[in-house]
Amino acid sequence: MERAHDDARLAGVYQAGNEMPEASLRAWAELIGSFAPQPHPTVLEVGAGTGMFCAAMARWRRASLVVGIDLSLSMLAQARRRV
Repeated sequence: MERAHDDARLAGVYQAGNEMPEASLRAWAELIGSFAPQPHPTVLEVGAGTGMFCAAMARWRRASLVVGIDLSLSMLAQARRRV
């Protein structure tokens, strides 16, 4: 039995439905990163979905390592294709 979070159709449209302007995504990355105790933090995103914030943290906070985990294998597959 497929669970709703594993529906590949949801993963396919999730990113488009959650996109935000680049300036907004950068502002979120800067805010989240401001709590890090070092300039190039290691980042773990739980519930990473399609990896939007993982990519933002790697890009704008220059994280030393970024790991995204998600319950949905379909979401993780989308993240691997995107990032």
